Amino acid sequence: MIPEGATSINEIVSVVQDNDIWRYYLGLWPVYCHGTNDQDGFRCICAQLLVSGACRQHELVKVFAQNRKRLNRAVVQLRDRGMASFFEKRVGRKGGTILTDEMLGRVQELLNAGLCRQAIARELKIGYSTLSKAIGDGRLLQPPRTTVPMGSTRSDRSREDVAVSGGIGVACTRTQERVAASFGLLNGVESKFESCVDVPDGGALCALPALLENGLFYQAEKLGEIEGYYSKEQILLVLVFMLLCRYRNVEQLQGVSPGEFGKLIGLDRIPEARCLREKIATLSGKTNADQWAAQMAKFWFEKYSDTTGFLYVDGHVKVYGGDNALPKRYVSRQRLCLGGISYYWVNDAIG
Repeated sequence: MIPEGATSINEIVSVVQDNDIWRYYLGLWPVYCHGTNDQDGFRCICAQLLVSGACRQHELVKVFAQNRKRLNRAVVQLRDRGMASFFEKRVGRKGGTILTDEMLGRVQELLNAGLCRQAIARELKIGYSTLSKAIGDGRLLQPPRTTVPMGSTRSDRSREDVAVSGGIGVACTRTQERVAASFGLLNGVESKFESCVDVPDGGALCALPALLENGLFYQAEKLGEIEGYYSKEQILLVLVFMLLCRYRNVEQLQGVSPGEFGKLIGLDRIPEARCLREKIATLSGKTNADQWAAQMAKFWFEKYSDTTGFLYVDGHVKVYGGDNALPKRYVSRQRLCLGGISYYWVNDAIG
């Protein structure tokens, strides 16, 4: 008893789409119809089917994928206000006393100038909700915003890093430069910072201007010379960002995505642990690190001479549990004399 091509709502009610018309059948008899875009007619018919008992709510939800709350509101509207309420013309918002014609003109000028709603509300001392309602009902026109193109996401970069892992290694996307460096044709590549989104530990870059101002690369020639893909400055940046991100040693970097950490120094990835240890050993050498530290101390004393009148010396003991015999030192935390190494921190008044 269901017409051919119709979708069954239940045993007696079905619906069929004929071009731009939806027709509802009770058995073989058509009882309702509405246009495809006629939402008011659709809500009215659904409410009548529910109120008359011809359909149940879960049947309409299953066939039309409608929200239950929307169907409930339609039923309440039919019972309280009748069928005519579905087709009544909505009364537009009346002109307010705050956004007068003169005020609307001023607000529209500011919107055209590119100011945001919050700034306009503060400048003209009007409510943000009042401004939003005026834009919503068409009294004001919000110009389209120019969107800034976003960079690559973390998932996009992860897929790209894994895709190239079968060649040189994970996240080695700058293939030509790496091959040239391996043959000795290139010594230290250029850092290229890209537009990226959700980079882990990306906030560490905020400290880079302060580090450079404090002489991070000052007298770097005192350190040993390294060759290959990574430059001396890039290795120093890796070590600095390790400290800022609370990585205590090189081995802890093995649990970090090398491609993501490489974005902090403008490279495709950071060196692996073994390579990084070799670079550190070459840079420090036997006395290179001591000479560089002495030059840095001299630089700081000369640059901040007005704050180095008083220095704070703070000692810390690192307990050693290995096989080598080290001098015993008093550990105040455990109140014992244990073998270890003493570290002394010398700071000025501002740390």
